[in-house]
Amino acid sequence: MKINRIEDIKNIDINNYCYAWVQEYDSVKLGTVNDVSIDYDNIIEARFFSSDKELHIFCYDDEMCAVEIIKEDEDDYFEEKQILRKRFGKNITLRYYVDYEDDGQAYIVNTVLSDCELN
Repeated sequence: MKINRIEDIKNIDINNYCYAWVQEYDSVKLGTVNDVSIDYDNIIEARFFSSDKELHIFCYDDEMCAVEIIKEDEDDYFEEKQILRKRFGKNITLRYYVDYEDDGQAYIVNTVLSDCELN
């Protein structure tokens, strides 16, 4: 997986992704990027994602940060579908990226959203 830190958060083009999950202080939104609006003054965390990449916006040390995680061919991962509450859709798919210790023991190095089945 390739990880890119994004410096200019408010000028990010979210149209490069299919879905959006946005957690604000007063609401949680899940839908296509065209259906979800973003209030950067009210945001706690957001994830914009497609099958091959995720943009994660989050607060760290009272500052908004963003990283883009891009799937690469050589990545080792597994996926899990989780059922959602009816108001959000049918299910969401999480991708767990795996890495290995020197002794061969596997561990999850990163988790991203990779797909969503809406109503």
